[in-house]
Amino acid sequence: MGKIETTIFVDWENLRSDLKAIQETDAFKRA
Repeated sequence: MGKIETTIFVDWENLRSDLKAIQETDAFKRA
């Protein structure tokens, strides 16, 4: 993996965990 690919992969992992946290927060608010 080159440096750019690694950076994109890390950004994607962070974005995915952020989205997951947002979805969990939304579900918690609706409950």
